[in-house]
Formats: sequence, structure tokens, C-alpha cells
Amino acid sequence: MSTVAGALNSTATLVSIDIVKRTRPNTSDRTLVRIGQITAVVVMILAMMWSTQGERFGGIFKGINQMISVLAPPISAVFIWGIFWRRATSAASLTTLIFGFVLGAVVFVLDFPAVSGFVLGFDSDGQAHQLFTRTYGMPFMLQAGILFGLCSMVLVCVSVMTPPPEPQRVERYCWKSPWAVVTEKPISGLFDPRVLAVLLVITMVICYCIFA
Repeated sequence: MSTVAGALNSTATLVSIDIVKRTRPNTSDRTLVRIGQITAVVVMILAMMWSTQGERFGGIFKGINQMISVLAPPISAVFIWGIFWRRATSAASLTTLIFGFVLGAVVFVLDFPAVSGFVLGFDSDGQAHQLFTRTYGMPFMLQAGILFGLCSMVLVCVSVMTPPPEPQRVERYCWKSPWAVVTEKPISGLFDPRVLAVLLVITMVICYCIFA
């Protein structure tokens, strides 16, 4: 229940404060609260409807991961390229997000069992047959990798075709190099984030070796 409440509260806040309040600054607090309540109800109804489709993907866990695999690539591409490549532009980032979300939505709809089963074609004799099945049987993790590659290509191409960002802005957000970030200051102790990151990686490797 706490997880559901937290998700609904976050969604309501995102819509009412980050979207409505920014686009319409003069909106009253009472109206914002009402918008948040309506958003929470709509999201809950959509979640209930979506939960009934879990078995179509072979389980709710697989369905959730498949949905994330088409939503994460554009965000990951913008985040990674934005940190490591100083030539990436804001216009390219926005274009990549729009392109990636539209492409991901198309892939997800085509891969949805209830939809893909109804996509038909016709052979030379005029007989109907199924045109494809579940994105040609491609695993969702492979889909995510391909989508990430396409989004990266869009970001790089648009960045090259648009004016470069201002150096002072790039300095705030881009890493000079991964090693420079790691060595920029002395390690403060056991709870230093770099030490914790190394311990986390070692723990993950050990768990993988034991349970894989």
C-alpha cells in the first residue's frame, strides 16, 4: 500500500506542479490539488486495467520489464551522451526523447500480444495470414539495445547539425573524463561514494558468481 500511495502521490505532483504549474503559473493551489486528485484516480484506473494484461507477456514481471525496455533507451542515451560528450546539444536531447518515446511506443504496441495477433497480411492467393509475431520473437533486452543505438544515432546527428552549447554550461554538466571525476579529490573515508561504489560492484560480482 505504501508503494502504491507513493507512486500515486509522485504522479499527481509531477502533473500538477511540474507540468500545470509551469505552463500556467497563475493556477490556484485549490485547482492544483484537484488536478492532482484527478490524475491519481486516472493513473489508478489505468494501472488496474494494465494489471489484467500481465499474463499475456508470460507474467507481470516480464511485462513490466518489457515496458521499461522501450521507455528507458531515449532517457539513457540523453543522460549518457550528455555527461560524456561535450558537443551534445539541448535540441538534440529533446529530439532524441521525442523520437525515442514515439519509436518505443510503436514497438511496444506491435509487440503487445493482443495487437500483434490481429496484424494480418495476404498471400498471393488472397488468403489471410499472420504477418509477424511479437516483434519477430526478439527478446525485450535486445530491443532495448537496438533502440538505444538508434536514439544515440539521432542525438549525435542532430547535435552535429545544431550550434554547439555554450562552454560555461557544458562545464557544469559534462565530465572532463571519468578518471578525472574519480580522482578530483581525496577519498574521505569508508563512506565515500567511490568506496561504496567499488564495494557494490564487488558484491554484485560475488552474487553473480554464486547464483548464476
